[in-house]
Amino acid sequence: RYLLLRNRDDLSEAQAQHLDRLLQANQGLQTAYVLKEQLQALWHSPKNVADMCRRLATWCDLAEASGLPSLRR
Repeated sequence: RYLLLRNRDDLSEAQAQHLDRLLQANQGLQTAYVLKEQLQALWHSPKNVADMCRRLATWCDLAEASGLPSLRR
């Protein structure tokens, strides 16, 4: 569980390999992980409020389209 919450850059090589195996074994988990990484990246790259709103709306569309109930909420 903690592997999913940590930044990939902070993982050891063994932890990164373990995370990759987990994500390959579960498509829903992989989708949620990718969306988590994308959401995290949103906070580090907005140019202005309008850009942030546009990027967040796009992310919300992706989360809803994922079909995962926890992300759709």
